[in-house]
Amino acid sequence: MIMTRKNDLNLRKILFFSSNPYIGGTARFFNELASNFMSITNDNMAFYPMINCENPSKQFNDDIIVDKIPIKERIVIEKKGNGLFQRIIYKGEKIISFLVNIYIKHENKKKFIKVFNKYDIDCVVASSGGYPGDRLCYQLLESAQKYGIKKRILVLHNYPNERIGIISRSKGWLFDRYVDSIADKVITVSFSAKEIIKRVSTLKQDIAVIYNGLEMPEVEIPIAIKRKRLGISGDEFVIGMIGNIIPYKGQIFFLRMAKQLLLSGIENIKFLIIGNIIDASYYNECLAYIRKNNFEDKVILKHDIYDAGQYAECFNLLIVSSVETESFGLASLEAMMYGKPIIAFNTGGVAEVIENEKTGFVVERENVVELVNKVLYLYQNKNEYRKFQINSKRRYLSMFTGKIMAQNYYDFLNNYL
Repeated sequence: MIMTRKNDLNLRKILFFSSNPYIGGTARFFNELASNFMSITNDNMAFYPMINCENPSKQFNDDIIVDKIPIKERIVIEKKGNGLFQRIIYKGEKIISFLVNIYIKHENKKKFIKVFNKYDIDCVVASSGGYPGDRLCYQLLESAQKYGIKKRILVLHNYPNERIGIISRSKGWLFDRYVDSIADKVITVSFSAKEIIKRVSTLKQDIAVIYNGLEMPEVEIPIAIKRKRLGISGDEFVIGMIGNIIPYKGQIFFLRMAKQLLLSGIENIKFLIIGNIIDASYYNECLAYIRKNNFEDKVILKHDIYDAGQYAECFNLLIVSSVETESFGLASLEAMMYGKPIIAFNTGGVAEVIENEKTGFVVERENVVELVNKVLYLYQNKNEYRKFQINSKRRYLSMFTGKIMAQNYYDFLNNYL
């Protein structure tokens, strides 16, 4: 049953919600948007950033979070063995968890509706890490539909997986119909992401594109301290990459590039990889490659560094060697904030952030030879390198600041509401 609402004021009240717990782009951009949106809203629009109480991410600024909703994630049961007794226990736990999850979802909806009533919300914006993505975002949209909120927006920061086979496509079709019923607008973060969502899914509505943005950190770590933490000394030409250590981020291609550059005879150079270890076996593979080629003194691997993007200031160049499509590319923006040229594989939204041959280069995916050639070009042509630095900073300031992102969302909402 659709509930009636009491709000008849001109002030439009927008709940912006994220449940993404990871230290990555979705949480980071939510925080940036919330921080900057507050400064541009006027008398006709009020903004209420909210997260779930159990969210462990440190990227959310408590000063801007209006409320933490006491909703819970679903219970997930993991299989513990293949023995008969273990399979019986597993089946029983699955049945119990299914029933418990129905109850959790029901209670979550009640809590969402309580928040809608408390703040008299007119519009909800659910910021999801992917598609499908975060379940709590869909519960928010479903609750808003039940409450009678007509303006319901889903923001997708990533793209859906390919749907292979009849079962996968059938499930995907059903999910798309569900999303069409609970969200009346979809926003994503690049035209590449939009293209993939339209190709893979069967969503009936049009998809808007609003680029992400970042502001310079309010508390900047002095560069001397950053260089010391990274083990950089002297005047080496530093080629860096930032990204979780996992195969699709392509650290092994970065290392193959490093090998070829060192074989070319360049001496005054250092290679730096910053990223959390997600795949331990892949991390060990990278270490083994470094040892095998005897360049331990030239390659630095750093993990467990918070605010890794600030360390892009220590680079001369950023390499984005992702081998799977990236919807946008957080590391690219972090480098551009400091005016760093970028050389990247042509993987989705990253190619939209870079202006090819002006702020950096976009090369064919997995093409290490071309990667090496572009690095050598900028290393050997100082005047061109300086132009790329200036262009990179200008492009960031003209297109990708947090304030520009917030203004673009404000304009979209102002036309939509």
